[in-house]
Amino acid sequence: MSYFLKYVEIDNFKSYKGHIVIGPLRKFTAIIGPNGSGKSNLMDAISFVLGEPTKSLRVRKLSELIHGAPINKPVSNRASVSLIFVSIKTDRHGERTEHEKRFQRLIVGNASEYRVDGHQLSATEYTEELENMGIIPKAKNFLIFQGQVESIAMKTPKEFTTMFEELSRSGELREEYEQAKQEKNKAEQDTHANFQKKKGVEKQKKEVRLEKEVAQKYAALKTQYDELQLQLKLFQLYHNKQELVEKRDIAEKKKEEVAKLEKRKEISDDDIKTKKKELAHYNKELANDEQKVKELEAQINKNRPTYIKAKENSTHHQKKLDLAKKTLTAAEKSHAAHDEEVAKYEKDLREIERLKKEYEDKMHDESQHSGRNLALEENQMKEYRRLKEEAAKKMTQFSEEYDSIDRQQQVDTTNLEQEQRSQTDHKARIKQTELRIEELNGKIDKLGGYIADLEREFNEKQTNVQLLEKEVTEGRKRCAELEEELDQVNKEIGDARSDRNETSRAQRRAELIENLKQFPGVYGRLIDLCEPTHKRFQMAITKVLGRNMDSIVVERETTVQSCLRYMKEHRYEPETFLPLDYIKVTPVNEQLRELQEPKNVKLVLDVIKYDKQYYKAILYACGNALVCDNDDDARRLAYESGNQKNKVVSLNGTLFSKSGVISGGSSELKARAKRWDEKHLDALRLRKDKLFDEYKEQQKKKRREAELINARAQLQQLESRLRYSRTDRETAEKKQRILLEKDLVDFNDKLEAYEPKIKALQAAINEREKRISKLRIQKNKIEDAVFADFCKQIHVSNIRVYEDRELQAAEKRAQERLEFENQITKIQTMLEFERSRDTAAHMKQVRQEVVTLEDALQKCQKNEKKYRKVIEDLQHEISEIKDRLVDQKKKIEFQEREISDCTKRAAQLNKDFNEQRKRSQLIESDIEKLRHDRHNFFRTAKLTEIVLPFRGNAGSMAAISLAETSSSDEPTTVQTQSSTMTTDSSNILNGDGNSTSQYESKQIFDMEDKFELNYKRLRDDLKKINYEQVDKEEKLLIKQMSDIETQLQKHLPQTSAIDARSREVKTTFELTNAEFERARNAAKRARQAFEKIKKERYDRFNALYEHVSTCIDDIYKSLTNSQAAVACLTAEDAEEPYRGGITYNCVAPGKRFQAMENLSGGEKTVAAICLLFALRSFKPAPFFLLDEVDAALDNTNIGKVADFIREQSASEFQCIVISLKEQFYSRADALVGIYPEPGDCITSHCLTLDLNQFDERENVANTRG
Repeated sequence: MSYFLKYVEIDNFKSYKGHIVIGPLRKFTAIIGPNGSGKSNLMDAISFVLGEPTKSLRVRKLSELIHGAPINKPVSNRASVSLIFVSIKTDRHGERTEHEKRFQRLIVGNASEYRVDGHQLSATEYTEELENMGIIPKAKNFLIFQGQVESIAMKTPKEFTTMFEELSRSGELREEYEQAKQEKNKAEQDTHANFQKKKGVEKQKKEVRLEKEVAQKYAALKTQYDELQLQLKLFQLYHNKQELVEKRDIAEKKKEEVAKLEKRKEISDDDIKTKKKELAHYNKELANDEQKVKELEAQINKNRPTYIKAKENSTHHQKKLDLAKKTLTAAEKSHAAHDEEVAKYEKDLREIERLKKEYEDKMHDESQHSGRNLALEENQMKEYRRLKEEAAKKMTQFSEEYDSIDRQQQVDTTNLEQEQRSQTDHKARIKQTELRIEELNGKIDKLGGYIADLEREFNEKQTNVQLLEKEVTEGRKRCAELEEELDQVNKEIGDARSDRNETSRAQRRAELIENLKQFPGVYGRLIDLCEPTHKRFQMAITKVLGRNMDSIVVERETTVQSCLRYMKEHRYEPETFLPLDYIKVTPVNEQLRELQEPKNVKLVLDVIKYDKQYYKAILYACGNALVCDNDDDARRLAYESGNQKNKVVSLNGTLFSKSGVISGGSSELKARAKRWDEKHLDALRLRKDKLFDEYKEQQKKKRREAELINARAQLQQLESRLRYSRTDRETAEKKQRILLEKDLVDFNDKLEAYEPKIKALQAAINEREKRISKLRIQKNKIEDAVFADFCKQIHVSNIRVYEDRELQAAEKRAQERLEFENQITKIQTMLEFERSRDTAAHMKQVRQEVVTLEDALQKCQKNEKKYRKVIEDLQHEISEIKDRLVDQKKKIEFQEREISDCTKRAAQLNKDFNEQRKRSQLIESDIEKLRHDRHNFFRTAKLTEIVLPFRGNAGSMAAISLAETSSSDEPTTVQTQSSTMTTDSSNILNGDGNSTSQYESKQIFDMEDKFELNYKRLRDDLKKINYEQVDKEEKLLIKQMSDIETQLQKHLPQTSAIDARSREVKTTFELTNAEFERARNAAKRARQAFEKIKKERYDRFNALYEHVSTCIDDIYKSLTNSQAAVACLTAEDAEEPYRGGITYNCVAPGKRFQAMENLSGGEKTVAAICLLFALRSFKPAPFFLLDEVDAALDNTNIGKVADFIREQSASEFQCIVISLKEQFYSRADALVGIYPEPGDCITSHCLTLDLNQFDERENVANTRG
């Protein structure tokens, strides 16, 4: 009977207020409405009535599902949702009848009620009713929420399996399946354990039967064995006694020799001690003197900077004094020249003034004399004046012009004289400036010489400072480098020492090698004869060499025999020998050298450096072993390289043997690999000594830092003096430059300016003189006319003769007076200039500076002498101490030679003493060993119940101690095995596993010395054999006993315990067999139960899987409307598909195969819809509700999906879709519109529209019902 959903009734659920009926619903119904209208609430309502839990409905509790509850205004305390399903039946007459079935879920407060057709049911019963209709709430095979489609497409294979298990309900059997499987496995394990137990009991039954058969053979062999045991013990004790007597005689002689050597050794040791005390005294004196030298040198280094500073100050003051004296000499010369110049100018001035006075007196006399001769009469003078006035009246027209020109001529003449005087003054100033420049040049030259000396001294000092800085810096840097190198070397030496574990045992082994090398053909241990080509191969080579690493390489097998005899005599530990003429080696497989894969694979033989003569030993130890970089390469090369298996080792020491055994990587291997570094220890020590010597030399350079500081201070002082001197020179040069470039240039420029002025004035005067001459001629004509009569009276040709005579005399006098004035002015100017130069003050200042510098120089020289004397005294004292050190070193060298000679003699004595003592100890050890062997013979006899025949009261079996004794040395046996020869030793323990003390052993041995045996029962032939045949005869007896003992071990003694054991084994077998049958039956039942639940789970899961696998490809082709599209499912585990994953793949039309995550969004959605429809088709629910599955689809895919749903809905399939796309919902049979009503709480309302009435699908719709 098939149902489809016809109505949904909602009462006060979420946004649906009151009682709302949605329907009738068609086979393809679309629910539409704006966002927020309540479409999702409709989904929640259908999910709610179908049993969905509260948390999936977007609320915290049931009461919040009531309309108005979110705003605390619930319209009621109840709400409900009902689904009404209808089943249509058509009878054979074509009549159709409908049958309704109502599912209702109510909310009452915070509780929920379930009803079917009005009857209240429990949640479980309600769920069963839904499942009977094909609705599985847990699997949600009826409902796809919004956004769930895309997530389905991206599920993992395991998630797909989980979904299939939910839909097929095979997951309900998971716990039962696991429990049945666990019980089956446990039962099978119990069966196997009982079967093994049963086999063991059957084996015991067989052993008991065999014991009975051999019991009779035991008694006959036991008697024979006891007799041989007695003969062996008597034989061992008899020859032990003979050898013990012989060894004791030899021991007494050795003790006397050792005592003599010990006495000589003590005398030699005392002599060495005395000489060492004297050497220590000399060394102490030497150390004290060296320390004193260091202290004195430190004092010299401390005082040397002060002395150097004082010496520099003296040199500096001396140079300043020399310069000051030069300056004083120049100042004195300048002052003397100045005084001479002043005296000369004063003398010249006085001479000129005298000549001027004489001239004035002469002119006065001549004037008076001429006046008497030419004096005119009074009337003549009156006439002259009258005529002069008359002439003046007549010359009025010329007088004004003449006077004007004459005045101008006088002015120019005055200017000319003034310019000439100024020109003379400037020439004097130029000379003065040139003198000052000359003085500055002298000062600059002196400063230049002083600066050159300072620069030369500064450069020398700077070079010394740079060399010293370089030396100190290099010393400091090298010291740091040497310290790091020394630290590294010390660390390496420390690591090497920590790994060497220099115990007495290791020293004894090293001593053995030195002693064995006295035999020709002994080369040394294999580890000392080779080394890795690189440090990274150490672990691999160590692993391959193994125990051969410490093997002793010898030339011949006969050498091995000699070495073994020596080791036995001196009781050395076991060693392995490799005789080069005896060992058999396999040739190198050259093909292994040509291997290309894996990379960096090499023969171990090729990564070892060795001498060619040891090639055979190295090849024997390494063989054709290969070395690889890592374990993976080594494993692949060892076991996966075809039919050939190789012995391969990785760099970390993991060895892959041909037999399949893998070993290596232990801490012991790492410790052994470090032994390669021991060979470098001596080289490290030698390097350390060299580094330390260099470090001491560099320390000496580094200690010159104080000298460098002083040199820098001196350099700074020189730099300051040089800077000040350069400043003085620059100042002088600046003054010189100002004088040259400014004052002298200005003076020369002005002097040059005077010459044009003078020439211009002279030219103007000359030109004016011509005009004056013309005017004078005209004037003379008028005067000649006026003074004609007068001239006749005074007997002159004309009036000018008279006037010229008087005027010439006046002009001449004026000219001569002017010359006298010019000379006086010139001399006075020069005299004033010379007097203005205060050379005396300058000379006095320089002289005072010289006195000051002489005082300072005396102080500096006094300090220099003082510090020089201190240093010289210290150096003298150091020299005396060094002479004494030379003598002391000679004494020390002599004493060391004496001690060396004594030490050599003592070493030889000590060697002889140790050799004799060792031999004595070996004999004592042999005696102790013989006594120890004797005790073991007695103890073994007592333990094995051998009754020894004692003489009278000299011992008894009861007196024999069963305690194990310890001996100073352990017995050694020599074994030769194929190519190696080793010596083995055994330890002796008492009955409880603990060795007795030496004191207890001595007591036992002393007691056994008193034992006397009756050797009559010992065969005579065994008494008469010599010492060399004892071991051979003893081995023969032991072999006979061993043969009998072997036969005895094959037989068990016949005792009553065998029968009891037989009965016990039989009972145990019966019980074990019964337990085995019980366990086997239980395992069979558990296996059947497991197979049953496994089959049921498989059938459920496989039914769904096979159904979906069959139909999904057709559904995908229909959805895509293309036969080229492909969809398939693949189970990872074909036998039990629910244990593995399920892979879902789709190939879209026209595209190549891609993984699901690489498909587009629309393709993923189509693929997911395809899977959903395929799953739904297996035991389908009455309806299929999809929420906005078209959200990620484009228009083409929307149409295809809608057409597919419409096509499927034509059969027994009802699909309800919430959609917002018109292209999708327009293809539905009916629409349910949801619209909101605004308010405090939104209220949803619905409208229903049948679309079949608008097209030609109504008949089809009626057909669908």
